[in-house]
Amino acid sequence: MKNEKILLAIVAILVLVVGFQGYSLYNINKNLTDQKTVKQIAHTNTQIKPFAGANPFEEMQKMQKEMDRIFNNMNSNFAMMPEFENFFKDMSISPSVNLQEFKDRYEISINLPGSSEQNIKIKVDNGVLSVEAKTQKQTDKSKSNFIQKEIYEGSFSRSITLPQDAKGDDFKSKFENGVLKITIPKKS
Repeated sequence: MKNEKILLAIVAILVLVVGFQGYSLYNINKNLTDQKTVKQIAHTNTQIKPFAGANPFEEMQKMQKEMDRIFNNMNSNFAMMPEFENFFKDMSISPSVNLQEFKDRYEISINLPGSSEQNIKIKVDNGVLSVEAKTQKQTDKSKSNFIQKEIYEGSFSRSITLPQDAKGDDFKSKFENGVLKITIPKKS
């Protein structure tokens, strides 16, 4: 039974990846066959250069962020489905993060909805900030007649490589309204 769930999850991931690639190829093909592009290429007799006018590394970063977003959403949505409840019970969801730079410090905001301050662990090791949090699962059986259930209950974890000039061991944190704010001073 457990192997079937793992296989089903792998198939679902592969379907999403293939769908994303197919969509990307469709858009590339559509752009290349656009009449203006075809006429312009035929008229000027120039070659198509890959990544013309764009930085290939930026394009790869955009694609990586999009894939991360897709997989994070997929994990969140699958985790809510009763069929996958046992499969995802020991996995962590990666929460949304903002990293801001100021003149003398860095500020990191992490969404941890449903967590309490007592269930949050923060550590810095070798320039990597790691945050783990847990939400309380509802155990009252009388309240379990959900018609729709989308609020995640379980673990959150996120690791961020800090900039080199950050004094990671000297951080301060504050948890308010489901958002963890971490302030890290810069080295002098």
